[in-house]
Amino acid sequence: MGYLFSEAVKTFPQTAVQNTTAPTFSGVSSVVPNNDGSITANWSVATGAAATPIRYKVYIALGASVAPTTLFVGANIAGEVQSGSTFANIFQLGDKATYLINGLTYTVGVRAYSAENITETNNATLNVTAVASGNIGGVIQATSSALIATQLLLQTDHSNFQADHTAFQGDHTAFQGDHSNFQTDHTNFGTDHSNFLTDHSNFQSDLSTFAADLATFATGLTAFANSNTAFASSLTTLAANLSTLAGQLTTFATNNTNAATNNSTLAGYVATLSSQLTALATTAASLASSDAGIAASIVELNNTVDLFESLTDTLEALVSTLSSAVIPTDVLGAVVDDDEITGLVEG
Repeated sequence: MGYLFSEAVKTFPQTAVQNTTAPTFSGVSSVVPNNDGSITANWSVATGAAATPIRYKVYIALGASVAPTTLFVGANIAGEVQSGSTFANIFQLGDKATYLINGLTYTVGVRAYSAENITETNNATLNVTAVASGNIGGVIQATSSALIATQLLLQTDHSNFQADHTAFQGDHTAFQGDHSNFQTDHTNFGTDHSNFLTDHSNFQSDLSTFAADLATFATGLTAFANSNTAFASSLTTLAANLSTLAGQLTTFATNNTNAATNNSTLAGYVATLSSQLTALATTAASLASSDAGIAASIVELNNTVDLFESLTDTLEALVSTLSSAVIPTDVLGAVVDDDEITGLVEG
C-alpha cells in the first residue's frame, strides 16, 4: 500500500550529469472516502525518460473544484509517496494538523517528480466528500473550543448589534428629521419653480419688448445717420459760403477804407470852400460900403454867394451821406471834381 512520508527522509542519489526531463504522468485517476476518516487517492505509474526513482506529491484543499493554481502549492501537500506506489491514504490537510471532517468536500490532485527533483505540471483534480472524521476526540475538542469561541463572538456581536441598533434608532430619528426637512425643501422648491416659470415668462416678454425697441432704435439710428450725412453736407456748404463771405468782407473792408479816405479829402475841400466863401462875403461887404456905384454888381454877387452857400450845404449833406455809405473812388470823383470847385471859386 502507499504511505505518505515526511520531507526528512527524501534522499536521492546524484548523477554526474543532471537529467532535467520531467516524468510523464496523467495525475489523479480516482478518489475514495473511507470510514476511518481518510480519503484514498489513486493514479497510474508515471513513465518517461525522467531520472528514477519517480515519486509522487499528493495535494488536498478544502472546497469543491479548487483551481489548480490554488491547489498545487506547497501549503496544500498532504504528503509524498515512494516510487512504485499508485495510491495514498490522506488523513490531514497540508498543515499536518487539521483532520478531515465528515460531510465536507475536498479537492485532490497528484503530481510526479524525478530523482533530480524535476516536477511535471498536470492539472488533473477530483472532488470527494469525507464520510467520517479523523481523530474524533481532537475534532470534538476542536469543535467545542470553536463553539465556545463562536459563543463569545456571538455575545460580542450581540453587544455590537445592540449598539448598532441604538445607533440605528438615532439615525432613524435623524432620518425622519431629514425627511421632514426634505419635504419642506421640496415644497419650497415647487414654489421656487413656479416663481422661476413666472420670471421666465416675464423675461421672454421683456425680451420681445427689447427686440422691438432695438428694431426701433436701429431705424432711428439709420435716420440719424442719414440726417448726419445731410448735416455734414450742409456744414461743407456753409464752410464754402463762409469762405466766400470772408473774401467779400475783405473786399468790403478795402472799399470802405478807400471811401473813408475820399470822404476825408472831400471834407477838406468843403472846409476850404467855406472859408473862401466867407472871405468872399467879407470882401463883398467891404465893396458895398465903399462903392455904392457897384451896388447892382454886389446884389448879383450876393446872389452868387447865396448860390455857393446853397451849394456848400448841399455838398456838406452829400459828405454826411457818403460817410455812412461805401462809394468807390471813381464814383466819388464823378460827383465832386476838384477842378470844377476851384473854377467856381475863382469865377
